[in-house]
Amino acid sequence: MLTAYFDDSGTSATDPVVVVAGYLATVEMWARFNRRWSRLMTQGGITGLHRVDLENFSGEFKGWNPTRRTEFLKKAHAIIRNCTYSGFGVAIVKRERTNECHWLKPQLVAQIKFTEWTPDGHLRHASFVGLRDDKEARQINFKQPAP
Repeated sequence: MLTAYFDDSGTSATDPVVVVAGYLATVEMWARFNRRWSRLMTQGGITGLHRVDLENFSGEFKGWNPTRRTEFLKKAHAIIRNCTYSGFGVAIVKRERTNECHWLKPQLVAQIKFTEWTPDGHLRHASFVGLRDDKEARQINFKQPAP
């Protein structure tokens, strides 16, 4: 059975477009991905990958240079290529599809790092840290951010 990892961008109420992208793999492939990804994060001295920070050498990537970034990305891309079947992505213009969007039932639990909650209840600058195998998706409950 294949499972999927999804990431989104543009989910703020004011964003005109939402982008969802991700990868397909088996549970075994995700376990291998998670081990290798965690090792890469440790080797890089970071806790998660947020591409905007990496491109701008900000956040955890402050002090990095283009050469270090390129070498890191080569390793990250190799993990993705070797531990997933296929990538996918879609961009949706919100005003054209608002009534057609539906949430899916979660199957995997991911640990996500983020800078803050937005006023409309979304995560700002969220980045993938790793998959969790200590909890089932049905055990996770959404907790409203503190005001």
